[in-house]
Amino acid sequence: MNRFPTRNIATPVAILAASLLVFAIPAFTHGASAIVSPSDGYGARDLLPDEWIDGFCLFGDALAVFSMENGLEIVDPANPASRQSWGKPDDYFATYTEPPHVFVWNSFMTPDPSGDALWIGFTMGDNTDDRIYRVDAGGAWDVYTTLSGNFDLEFFGGEAYVSANPGGMAQAQSTIYRLDTSEADQHAVVAEIGGYSAGLGFDATGNLYYGTCHIDEYYAPIDNKMLRFSASDVASGDLTVDDAEVLFDLTSSGCDVDVDAAGNVVFNVNDFMGGNSVGAWNEALPGGAPRQVALPGGTGWPWFSLLDVAGDVATGGTIYVADADNAPGIAQIVKLAPGDAN
Repeated sequence: MNRFPTRNIATPVAILAASLLVFAIPAFTHGASAIVSPSDGYGARDLLPDEWIDGFCLFGDALAVFSMENGLEIVDPANPASRQSWGKPDDYFATYTEPPHVFVWNSFMTPDPSGDALWIGFTMGDNTDDRIYRVDAGGAWDVYTTLSGNFDLEFFGGEAYVSANPGGMAQAQSTIYRLDTSEADQHAVVAEIGGYSAGLGFDATGNLYYGTCHIDEYYAPIDNKMLRFSASDVASGDLTVDDAEVLFDLTSSGCDVDVDAAGNVVFNVNDFMGGNSVGAWNEALPGGAPRQVALPGGTGWPWFSLLDVAGDVATGGTIYVADADNAPGIAQIVKLAPGDAN
């Protein structure tokens, strides 16, 4: 399923340290976020609260953000007015965003393992020319592939993995691929999931996590699960949902998922009936059920989109999440220390 319309880096350790330093938030006040309403024990506030953002990701000690108006920008969160422009694919947009053509949406943003480039995906309303670009600091936008219904891309072990729904909006055929970055478009099937596309994430050992997105004819979520495929199975490929371990049931349709430095699985879900939320799960904790981190803020029509994490979200790390329709900016969510306000 398309997301509805309305990460220079030295080492992984440096990435984490910089992110934690720049984004550290000591305390919160009630109502500080228009995007989320944090659950008890959590606090939240908004970055770039006046900007409608189509996509974002952590990029070293900065934020990479994309909007249809301003293109791709690298933003210093401590001084949002200080930013670098990496442009946008003007020829692509000129062809497909002017009437009578269909709209184009930013589906994902992910840092290249080299630390000096970003991968960014786009999908169209009719999925006829869905593209994945690699963008460097010089503003060179290179089309690496056209993958219909692309939704999320994550790297592990030097390989790029993509979730996509090749059937587009008309068919629920969500599939996870190992991306052919040679530009020959010979993508290897890792797992056939079914349903509409959602985000994927990896833990430190290479296990792959995916929250399913099944809906009925009335767009209500049906029987959605958080799945985990073992690293060895991912390496082999040609998997189905029967090869996955079901970690827990999702209350709505899966949208995005990430795994933090301590193995906490952080995710968001959406539906058209108001069941949108951000949650977290750790199998080392008793009970086995995920905990609710936040609900939507405000009174509009919420639809959570991209999600990213830094550090251990159970001990001061940060969850970042955006809402495609209800409020501008990016929400920061943290677990509060005893005595802090929310």
